[in-house]
Amino acid sequence: MSAYAVNWVMVQRELARVSQCRGRLTQLAWAIRGYHEEFGVFPPVAIRDQTGRPVHSWRVLILPYFGSEMEELFGRYHFDEPWNSKHNARLAPEIQLDRLRCPSDFSAAPSEVSYLALTDENGAWQLDRTGNERSNAGTCKFVIVEMRNSGIHWMEPRDVKCPESGAKGLIENSPHLTSIHVIAADGAVESLDADGNRAYHGPTRYFD
Repeated sequence: MSAYAVNWVMVQRELARVSQCRGRLTQLAWAIRGYHEEFGVFPPVAIRDQTGRPVHSWRVLILPYFGSEMEELFGRYHFDEPWNSKHNARLAPEIQLDRLRCPSDFSAAPSEVSYLALTDENGAWQLDRTGNERSNAGTCKFVIVEMRNSGIHWMEPRDVKCPESGAKGLIENSPHLTSIHVIAADGAVESLDADGNRAYHGPTRYFD
């Protein structure tokens, strides 16, 4: 097979993964919306203990909105124990991790996620006046971003902050070669190009 043919095949495979990644982010946006429809607020980025230390992740809270199998897993999770307790650690391998990982994130460890919340004041997921984290406009204007090889366990109550360079700075850690996918503040799935400009905007705003 010629070098041209090899490159063509690689490009086609990446395009397929890009489409699959957008689909997974769409499912994630639906799950977040499902939580909001039931409770009237967006899930907190983390549940905190009395000292303010984060002890459980938003990713655990939205499990029931991925379907009955994940709802059953959620029912067996112990919120009265740390996320990495002996009991909860036994549940970790049961997650359908493709719901939380980009298909182009090849170097991620088996329990690591690609899709992370932007948790600082520059992101779109921040505290509102009622003390509930929700979608608001920030510098990055995104709720969820993707990151390759994040080093973050899917149960771990840890996410990322918006880089000082804003959207353009997110591209450096993308699993894709020339773009990054995000869930915007309105719940739409978007793609940004290498300069941080919007290259694709999904037709549905899941948080409106």
